[in-house]
Amino acid sequence: MNNILTQKDIDNLSANINAETKSLTVMKVGAYYNDKNITPRGMQIAETIFRIMVKDVEVKVREALSESLKNCRNVPSDIVKKLINDEDSVALPFIKYYSDLTHEDIISILEIPNINKQKAVAMRKNLSEDISRYIAENC
Repeated sequence: MNNILTQKDIDNLSANINAETKSLTVMKVGAYYNDKNITPRGMQIAETIFRIMVKDVEVKVREALSESLKNCRNVPSDIVKKLINDEDSVALPFIKYYSDLTHEDIISILEIPNINKQKAVAMRKNLSEDISRYIAENC
């Protein structure tokens, strides 16, 4: 897959708004967002697209968004919260791999009565001692 977002992608998205098209587009936007050369305006546009896609009715689109953002940095907190509170197929990869989850984000996930999300936290690399203790005592 070519990760370069083109005008053709945008035109195709406008003309053909099925889940497959939206998923491919969000993956390209995610790759663009994760590029170190992204401009401030480009970041703003990408985040606007993410805010639209995180509300998409198609789970496949939200799964693609989660996959494309799990290795990014500095995703806005409103998008992070929507992803971690989504259904498991969307939330788990993001919870397990997104390195910029805050301490508060992690505690809020652990307080969700969802064993799969709690396990995803437990599988994260470099858990702090207090988070590990919280898991041992409360989950």
